[in-house]
Amino acid sequence: MDAQPGDPQGRGPNRSSGAAAAKSAESPSVERAAGGRALELRGVSHGYREGLGFTVRPVLRSVNLVIEQGSITALLGPNGSGKSTLLRLAAGVETPRRGTVLAAGCAPTSARARAAVGYLPEGLPLPPELSCDQAVRLVARARGLARPADVARRWLERAGLSGAAARRRLPDLSSGMRRRLGLALTFLHAPDLVLLDEPSSGLDAEGLALLEALVDEASARGATIVLCSHRAGDLFHTAERALVLVEGRIALDGGLGELATDATRLEIELTAPAGADLAGALEVLRARGLKPGTPRPAAVELDALYRRLREDST
Repeated sequence: MDAQPGDPQGRGPNRSSGAAAAKSAESPSVERAAGGRALELRGVSHGYREGLGFTVRPVLRSVNLVIEQGSITALLGPNGSGKSTLLRLAAGVETPRRGTVLAAGCAPTSARARAAVGYLPEGLPLPPELSCDQAVRLVARARGLARPADVARRWLERAGLSGAAARRRLPDLSSGMRRRLGLALTFLHAPDLVLLDEPSSGLDAEGLALLEALVDEASARGATIVLCSHRAGDLFHTAERALVLVEGRIALDGGLGELATDATRLEIELTAPAGADLAGALEVLRARGLKPGTPRPAAVELDALYRRLREDST
């Protein structure tokens, strides 16, 4: 498939001519989804049995959805709205009670879809006796990647889990370490469709920087990314499209700007040079009837602060 000219932000379905070449050589070759559709749901309903199993609690209700190849989509909604269930269906972890799900143009449980999809669940569904190194090697072999030991070494180093941390068993990891390991397992095969369930949950500033870098790299090579959260927070500024699920139905489908238009509380990140008159800028906002909150550093600035404090303590 010929690459189309990229837009100035490097986002969206139009990519630079080198995007296809950026596909990692570690990953088995996977043909792009036919018709440019990375993910499709047709009349999908799903639910879970309750009590003695005589009743089914509906979670998704007649969802119709098409996500185009190369796009970044934010999946938002309150807890219990069906976001995680939708991602599990897309990843082939569960099968819908009604309707059709297509990932990479085929059933999510097919070999082709398995090779094309990278899925970050909320937990880490691996045997607890494994170490970090063993876990990455296991997944690399299952993905058909060459030299699993080399793959594990590179990804553990990137995730900040090399050295002694690589030998730690999964139950002995902190929540942030488990999440960084999950990111490595999700991205190591350069998937074409990336499904991230609450990706920033449990991550410190260093982990958030890793997450942002991995999403940027996947986007640059033309991957499709779906980020799921109950709030429009970390990384959602990268999304071109916002889907809001409420009680199992898509209640809003548009850009993140549409969410901001209806909101009474917004988060805006400012980049200010040293010595900038931040107090004066806040006064301008107040003069226009806005009520800015207390300024706080962005996650990347916190990461730099933590590194400097670590250096000062040694």
